[in-house]
Amino acid sequence: MALQLDLKQTNTIEPGPVYKVLNEITYAEDIAAEVFVFTTVDQEFSHVASVWDLMNLPVGHAAAVIAGTDRYRKDTAEVGYASVDTAIEFAEYVRVRIQALLNAYKSATEDFEGITDYVFTPS
Repeated sequence: MALQLDLKQTNTIEPGPVYKVLNEITYAEDIAAEVFVFTTVDQEFSHVASVWDLMNLPVGHAAAVIAGTDRYRKDTAEVGYASVDTAIEFAEYVRVRIQALLNAYKSATEDFEGITDYVFTPS
């Protein structure tokens, strides 16, 4: 497997000021592109997905409503902050969590499976 996610981050300043970070997965290989988790009730960004989220949460708000789940996944997430420092920290958080997700996904889907023979002798 050649796991890959390409992330495009667009930072903007809007009146207020509001410092917005738009995260978009522009390419995904051997993993779902929908790695951003949102709450179903208020449709607010919650977190970058875990392996469990990828395997269990539906894609899109409508699918979450139909399935009766409290969260769902999307391939984009835009979040705004009143502080530029918080927005910068959020952008970094997203990058770090996506890398961690890829590592965990590889471990769960590739590294775990297989057969290993062990031979034990008296020590």
